[in-house]
Amino acid sequence: MIAAVRRHAEQHGITHAEFSHEDFRSLSLEEGSMDAAISMYALHHIPDVEKAIVFETLYHAMRPGSLFYLEDDTFNFSPEEYKRRVPEIYAEWKSQFGDEAWQYLKDKLAGDDFEYTPYWHNLKRIISDSGYTIIEHRAHGLDGISLLLKRPSR
Repeated sequence: MIAAVRRHAEQHGITHAEFSHEDFRSLSLEEGSMDAAISMYALHHIPDVEKAIVFETLYHAMRPGSLFYLEDDTFNFSPEEYKRRVPEIYAEWKSQFGDEAWQYLKDKLAGDDFEYTPYWHNLKRIISDSGYTIIEHRAHGLDGISLLLKRPSR
């Protein structure tokens, strides 16, 4: 992912960006040191309590008015619907990834990818409690989301 984003930045003449591959939970960032942040399919691997820490850490590292783009797994239904919806999610994945990739996901993950996947209403609360404003929200099927968050100006 880092190599791909570096290539993309180079192709577009972006020279003032820093890229980092670190564990979200142990980030050490200076207050107000970031203009923007991007997270792609990483947060669903950690429990909600630690997600809150990540959002708060990034919030304090971002300058007022900065943007945070987040794309990740998020259940777009209520917790009570989980067991009923898992076969639908699997069918969605199969149609999205194709038979071969689907078989790999099914064999490798065996449902483990859902362990820390948040429900949208919980994620929304974590984001709000951290101080961000949700600028854009786009659900992707039953278990995906794209968000554009903003750290409000002072």
